[in-house]
Amino acid sequence: MTEDDNKLVVSRVEPKYRRPLNDSQLEVLKLLYKFRFSSSELAARYLGKANIKLVQKKLKVLEDQGYAGKRYDKSYKLQGKAANYYLTPKGARLLRQLYQQYKDSGGKTKPSIEISNQGIKQLYKNQTVLEDFITHCLNILNIYLKLREQYGVQSMIKTRYWLWINLTNDFATA
Repeated sequence: MTEDDNKLVVSRVEPKYRRPLNDSQLEVLKLLYKFRFSSSELAARYLGKANIKLVQKKLKVLEDQGYAGKRYDKSYKLQGKAANYYLTPKGARLLRQLYQQYKDSGGKTKPSIEISNQGIKQLYKNQTVLEDFITHCLNILNIYLKLREQYGVQSMIKTRYWLWINLTNDFATA
């Protein structure tokens, strides 16, 4: 018997069927699209949930299915930092597919977000961006939440990334 025969091989088996994502999980994906990064605490505030654990479960499901990614390092625990989540290209394609279904149905279902191919390409960079950029995105989300709590304004506030993606869509269709 060689040493290779003693090694344990663990493989992850994907289930044959997964339930479709619910509205709350889709809202988390839209949040990640709009602000690029979020912690579970900020996502809970955005969704109006008092229980952060429920939001963490939603993020875990999205991460397991490949719709969201997580940036976490062991050093975060010592620093007291939370894990940061971001939208993956697979998650963006899902949002785009749902938007297309919305357009095809004549607006009879809940709309999602229109995302261009260029927007999906930008999401590949989320895995390698610097911590300063992630902190910047989290600060913008935090400011948005404070403005929303104080003034109740939601639809008026757009991020630069969101505007860039949507302007790119407008120019691509013109």
